[in-house]
This record gives sequence, C-alpha cells and structure tokens, in this order.
Amino acid sequence: HTAWDIGIGDATAIWIFQALRNGSYNFIKYYENQGEGLEHYVKFLNQYKRDKDIEWGKHFVPHDMQNREFTSGVDRLSTSREFGYDMTVVPKKGIDEGIQAVRSLLSLCNFDADNCAYGIKCLDFYQKKYNDNLKVYYDEPLHNRWSHGADAFRMFAIGAKGFGFDFTPGGDLEA
Repeated sequence: HTAWDIGIGDATAIWIFQALRNGSYNFIKYYENQGEGLEHYVKFLNQYKRDKDIEWGKHFVPHDMQNREFTSGVDRLSTSREFGYDMTVVPKKGIDEGIQAVRSLLSLCNFDADNCAYGIKCLDFYQKKYNDNLKVYYDEPLHNRWSHGADAFRMFAIGAKGFGFDFTPGGDLEA
C-alpha cells in the first residue's frame, strides 16, 4: 500500500507499507521528490513493483487529488487511473484529528531504518508554528521540508482508520 502527500511546487511524499494480519504495519520505503508530475511517481512505483515482485494494494491520497488540472480540465484521479493506479481519497479531516489518528497507530508501526530514514526524520521534526516575538505556538503545523512526509503519514493513518482493513481470504488488504 502507499500513502501520499502530493505537490509540484512543494514535495510529493510517498510511504510504502504493508498491513499485517496482527494489526501492525511495516513501513518499507519512503520516497520524496519535488517538481515532478504524476508520471514520474508512477514510473517510480512501477519500477519498485518490478524490482520487489509485489502487487499494490490501496493508494491513500489527500482530497486535492480530486482537483482538475486547469489546462486539460481532467481531474488527477482520472489521470492516475489512465496510468493504471486507482487512488483512494482519504476523508478530509482536520489537522488535529489526523495527528490523533497518527498517534493512535504509531505504536503499531515498524520502520525499515535505512529505506525510511528521511521519512522518519519527517515524523521526528514535524512541529507546530512558533511565533518568536509572542513566544507562543500556533495550532497549525509549520510548513517546511519535514511536513510533507508527516502529511503523507497522516494520509496513511486517516486512510487506515477510515477504511479499515479486510484480512479475510481474498480481502483487498490481505497481507
């Protein structure tokens, strides 16, 4: 499965993970890039699939994947389907609710230290905005180089909680 935060001017971040029968999750790869279109990420996922001989499960993406492109009028979900990827838009939730979803699942997550090193840093360095003059924190996260990986991880948590996991034989998330 994958969980995404998408961007062009900003980074696009992708977590690759497995949902296990025991209710835990293995995060096996983190990928981030900037200034690339969807085709670049599809090529990355296709190569990863070939290299690892895997089948993809769900692809959790934020609500802005439903946006239509100004030049073509085609929404991004349709474009991803044309590339062979059926994306699952996670329910739009408040930042705090997403952070709570992450907190509730984090103890169930295992990370490949090497292949997820930058993504783990994104989670470690995710923080609230701080006003140095007033010496107060705002209720919103600081948007910086670390926020993309953390936002993609939020898509995982909201997706996992919102859609559940079906491990019955033939279920869509059987691991």
